[in-house]
Amino acid sequence: MKDDEVRVSTPAQQHIRLPRDPTSGAILVLDSAATHVQDNASYYAINDKAFHVADANVIANTNSRTLLLTTPDTTKRIYLTYSVSSGNLVQYLFYENPTVSNVGTDVTNYNRDRNSATASVLDVNHTPTVSSVGTLISQGYLVTDEHIENNIWILKQNEQYLFRVTNNSGDNASVTIMLDWYEV
Repeated sequence: MKDDEVRVSTPAQQHIRLPRDPTSGAILVLDSAATHVQDNASYYAINDKAFHVADANVIANTNSRTLLLTTPDTTKRIYLTYSVSSGNLVQYLFYENPTVSNVGTDVTNYNRDRNSATASVLDVNHTPTVSSVGTLISQGYLVTDEHIENNIWILKQNEQYLFRVTNNSGDNASVTIMLDWYEV
Protein backbone atom coordinates (compact mmCIF):
# COMPACT_ATOMS: atom_id res chain seq x y z
CA MET A 1 0.00 0.00 0.00
CA LYS A 2 1.27 3.47 -0.91
CA ASP A 3 1.81 6.16 1.74
CA ASP A 4 -0.82 8.40 0.11
CA GLU A 5 -3.62 5.79 0.25
CA VAL A 6 -5.95 4.48 2.95
CA ARG A 7 -7.32 0.95 2.76
CA VAL A 8 -10.85 0.26 4.01
CA SER A 9 -13.13 -2.76 3.96
CA THR A 10 -16.74 -2.65 2.80
CA PRO A 11 -19.55 -4.68 4.45
CA ALA A 12 -19.04 -7.24 1.65
CA GLN A 13 -15.38 -7.56 2.78
CA GLN A 14 -14.08 -5.85 -0.35
CA HIS A 15 -10.92 -3.83 0.13
CA ILE A 16 -10.86 -0.35 -1.40
CA ARG A 17 -7.91 2.02 -1.55
CA LEU A 18 -8.91 5.63 -0.91
CA PRO A 19 -6.58 8.34 -2.21
CA ARG A 20 -5.10 10.81 0.30
CA ASP A 21 -3.83 14.32 -0.10
CA PRO A 22 -0.03 14.07 0.20
CA THR A 23 0.24 17.39 2.08
CA SER A 24 -2.58 17.20 4.64
CA GLY A 25 -3.19 13.46 4.71
CA ALA A 26 -6.95 14.04 4.23
CA ILE A 27 -8.91 11.47 2.27
CA LEU A 28 -9.82 12.86 -1.15
CA VAL A 29 -13.52 12.75 -1.99
CA LEU A 30 -15.36 13.64 -5.21
CA ASP A 31 -18.99 14.51 -4.47
CA SER A 32 -21.81 13.31 -6.71
CA ALA A 33 -22.41 16.77 -8.23
CA ALA A 34 -18.80 16.90 -9.39
CA THR A 35 -19.12 13.35 -10.71
CA HIS A 36 -22.10 14.38 -12.81
CA VAL A 37 -20.17 17.36 -14.19
CA GLN A 38 -17.53 14.88 -15.30
CA ASP A 39 -20.29 12.73 -16.84
CA ASN A 40 -21.33 15.70 -19.01
CA ALA A 41 -24.77 15.98 -17.38
CA SER A 42 -24.65 19.27 -15.49
CA TYR A 43 -26.32 22.49 -16.53
CA TYR A 44 -26.23 26.04 -15.26
CA ALA A 45 -28.92 28.70 -15.56
CA ILE A 46 -28.21 32.25 -14.42
CA ASN A 47 -30.98 34.80 -14.48
CA ASP A 48 -28.48 37.63 -15.06
CA LYS A 49 -30.32 39.15 -18.02
CA ALA A 50 -33.76 38.70 -16.48
CA PHE A 51 -34.42 41.86 -14.49
CA HIS A 52 -34.76 44.17 -17.52
CA VAL A 53 -38.06 45.83 -16.61
CA ALA A 54 -36.46 49.24 -15.83
CA ASP A 55 -32.77 48.47 -15.20
CA ALA A 56 -30.96 45.16 -15.43
CA ASN A 57 -31.29 43.12 -12.23
CA VAL A 58 -33.63 45.59 -10.49
CA ILE A 59 -37.01 44.77 -8.91
CA ALA A 60 -39.16 47.73 -7.90
CA ASN A 61 -40.48 47.86 -4.32
CA THR A 62 -43.37 45.41 -3.65
CA ASN A 63 -42.87 43.78 -7.09
CA SER A 64 -41.73 40.23 -7.82
CA ARG A 65 -39.62 38.32 -10.27
CA THR A 66 -40.93 34.85 -11.08
CA LEU A 67 -39.22 31.93 -12.78
CA LEU A 68 -41.13 28.89 -14.03
CA LEU A 69 -39.31 25.56 -14.13
CA THR A 70 -40.88 22.76 -16.16
CA THR A 71 -39.55 19.21 -15.85
CA PRO A 72 -39.97 16.78 -18.74
CA ASP A 73 -42.11 13.65 -18.83
CA THR A 74 -39.04 11.44 -19.24
CA THR A 75 -36.91 9.19 -17.06
CA LYS A 76 -34.39 12.01 -16.44
CA ARG A 77 -34.28 13.29 -12.86
CA ILE A 78 -33.51 16.93 -12.11
CA TYR A 79 -31.35 17.60 -9.02
CA LEU A 80 -31.71 21.32 -8.27
CA THR A 81 -30.12 23.83 -5.91
CA TYR A 82 -30.63 27.58 -5.94
CA SER A 83 -29.21 30.79 -4.56
CA VAL A 84 -30.52 34.33 -4.28
CA SER A 85 -28.42 37.42 -3.67
CA SER A 86 -29.47 41.00 -3.03
CA GLY A 87 -28.34 44.03 -1.09
CA ASN A 88 -31.93 44.64 0.07
CA LEU A 89 -34.70 42.92 2.00
CA VAL A 90 -36.29 40.35 -0.33
CA GLN A 91 -38.39 37.23 0.19
CA TYR A 92 -37.91 34.09 -1.89
CA LEU A 93 -40.59 31.43 -2.34
CA PHE A 94 -40.40 28.04 -4.09
CA TYR A 95 -43.70 26.43 -5.18
CA GLU A 96 -44.70 23.12 -6.74
CA ASN A 97 -47.65 22.50 -9.09
CA PRO A 98 -48.76 26.04 -9.98
CA THR A 99 -51.59 26.83 -12.38
CA VAL A 100 -50.05 28.62 -15.37
CA SER A 101 -51.82 29.84 -18.53
CA ASN A 102 -48.71 31.20 -20.29
CA VAL A 103 -45.15 30.00 -19.61
CA GLY A 104 -43.54 33.38 -20.35
CA THR A 105 -40.14 33.96 -21.95
CA ASP A 106 -37.29 31.44 -22.19
CA VAL A 107 -34.25 31.91 -19.95
CA THR A 108 -31.04 30.65 -21.55
CA ASN A 109 -29.38 27.83 -19.66
CA TYR A 110 -25.80 26.72 -20.12
CA ASN A 111 -24.19 23.32 -20.02
CA ARG A 112 -21.36 23.61 -17.49
CA ASP A 113 -19.20 21.49 -19.73
CA ARG A 114 -18.43 24.10 -22.34
CA ASN A 115 -17.11 21.38 -24.67
CA SER A 116 -20.53 19.72 -24.85
CA ALA A 117 -23.48 20.53 -27.10
CA THR A 118 -25.90 18.49 -24.98
CA ALA A 119 -29.03 20.50 -24.17
CA SER A 120 -30.87 20.47 -20.86
CA VAL A 121 -34.29 18.83 -20.55
CA LEU A 122 -35.40 21.38 -17.90
CA ASP A 123 -37.23 24.42 -19.30
CA VAL A 124 -36.75 27.72 -17.43
CA ASN A 125 -38.95 30.75 -18.23
CA HIS A 126 -39.47 34.17 -16.66
CA THR A 127 -42.68 36.20 -16.17
CA PRO A 128 -45.19 33.39 -16.60
CA THR A 129 -48.94 34.09 -16.27
CA VAL A 130 -49.91 32.46 -12.96
CA SER A 131 -53.46 32.09 -11.58
CA SER A 132 -52.49 29.88 -8.60
CA VAL A 133 -48.98 29.52 -7.14
CA GLY A 134 -49.44 25.89 -5.99
CA THR A 135 -47.89 24.31 -2.90
CA LEU A 136 -45.18 26.23 -1.04
CA ILE A 137 -42.19 23.90 -0.52
CA SER A 138 -39.45 26.33 0.58
CA GLN A 139 -39.13 30.00 1.54
CA GLY A 140 -36.97 32.53 3.28
CA TYR A 141 -35.84 36.15 3.58
CA LEU A 142 -32.65 37.93 2.67
CA VAL A 143 -31.64 41.13 4.42
CA THR A 144 -28.31 42.10 2.83
CA ASP A 145 -26.68 38.81 2.01
CA GLU A 146 -26.79 35.77 -0.23
CA HIS A 147 -28.85 32.70 0.51
CA ILE A 148 -27.70 29.36 -0.82
CA GLU A 149 -30.06 26.42 -0.50
CA ASN A 150 -27.95 23.67 1.06
CA ASN A 151 -30.38 20.95 0.07
CA ILE A 152 -30.73 19.29 -3.28
CA TRP A 153 -34.27 19.19 -4.57
CA ILE A 154 -35.09 16.16 -6.72
CA LEU A 155 -37.85 17.59 -8.87
CA LYS A 156 -40.88 15.52 -9.80
CA GLN A 157 -41.06 14.44 -13.43
CA ASN A 158 -43.63 16.18 -15.69
CA GLU A 159 -44.21 18.97 -13.14
CA GLN A 160 -43.97 22.74 -12.94
CA TYR A 161 -42.32 24.81 -10.21
CA LEU A 162 -42.31 28.54 -9.47
CA PHE A 163 -39.38 30.39 -7.97
CA ARG A 164 -40.44 33.89 -6.92
CA VAL A 165 -38.45 36.73 -5.37
CA THR A 166 -40.42 39.68 -3.93
CA ASN A 167 -38.82 43.00 -3.02
CA ASN A 168 -39.97 44.19 0.43
CA SER A 169 -37.20 46.74 1.01
CA GLY A 170 -39.08 50.02 0.48
CA ASP A 171 -36.73 50.80 -2.41
CA ASN A 172 -35.59 49.24 -5.68
CA ALA A 173 -33.59 46.05 -5.16
CA SER A 174 -30.85 44.53 -7.26
CA VAL A 175 -31.44 40.78 -7.24
CA THR A 176 -29.74 37.76 -8.76
CA ILE A 177 -31.34 34.32 -8.89
CA MET A 178 -29.02 31.41 -9.70
CA LEU A 179 -30.17 27.87 -10.38
CA ASP A 180 -27.80 24.94 -10.54
CA TRP A 181 -28.92 21.47 -11.49
CA TYR A 182 -27.79 18.24 -12.93
CA GLU A 183 -29.73 15.60 -14.81
CA VAL A 184 -29.55 11.87 -14.26
